[in-house]
Amino acid sequence: METSLKNVNILWTGGWDSSFRVLELSRKNVTISPFYLIDDYRKSTEYEIDTIRKISNAIREDSKTKAELKDISIHKITDIPKDETLKQALQALLKKQFLGGQYEWLAKFAETHQGLELCVHEDDKAFQIIKEYGSLIHIDDNASGPYKIVDSAKSLKEVSDLFGNFQFPLLNKSKLDMLKESKEQGFYDKMLMTWFCHTPKNGKPCGICNPCRYTIEEGLRFRFTKKALFDYEIRRWLGPFKETTLFKMANKIRKKG
Repeated sequence: METSLKNVNILWTGGWDSSFRVLELSRKNVTISPFYLIDDYRKSTEYEIDTIRKISNAIREDSKTKAELKDISIHKITDIPKDETLKQALQALLKKQFLGGQYEWLAKFAETHQGLELCVHEDDKAFQIIKEYGSLIHIDDNASGPYKIVDSAKSLKEVSDLFGNFQFPLLNKSKLDMLKESKEQGFYDKMLMTWFCHTPKNGKPCGICNPCRYTIEEGLRFRFTKKALFDYEIRRWLGPFKETTLFKMANKIRKKG
């Protein structure tokens, strides 16, 4: 008797972390159902969707692929209903620590997609929030591999509201861990196809948007051009300088002129 494969719902952006997970799952006997959410304010949507399709084709052509990979299911964040409880949860957590605004609508989307995997990794701001104000339960899964979920009974209500419907398969991995494991598992070439920049310049990562900054700071400088790395260093140097009296005075003069 044939048994159906376990279905894994996963948010896939075409970036390093979620692509690692999709590639990892591709070597397992599962069905992969990826979702992509369009944010109209991002300039990188076309790059991300194109990356997802290229990696998907490479996975299907790979003789080591065991999984069934479904076509990407694309949704607009403007179609996700507003939720006052989630809005308040995000605002409450923002008073404690920085957290990206996307987690409000991601949480709402997760309510209607059972077991949705969110590829938060070791160095993500979201994991810092969960560690400090929440608790996790470890789940062993023979089909898809281990993952963690939020323990609502032992977590701050706001943490449970925002993250309680997700599964987290990468919490204990860094980007460099994924780099090492991708080489060991034989899909490093596909990891080099990933895209992460939100504001590309001439088709290349800019080096100054938040995803670029995090990628550089977490050890993947080799993914950038010399120009992007130069821009990153300039922006990093200007950060503290912007708070100086000299900079503020010069900026006022510039605006008046």
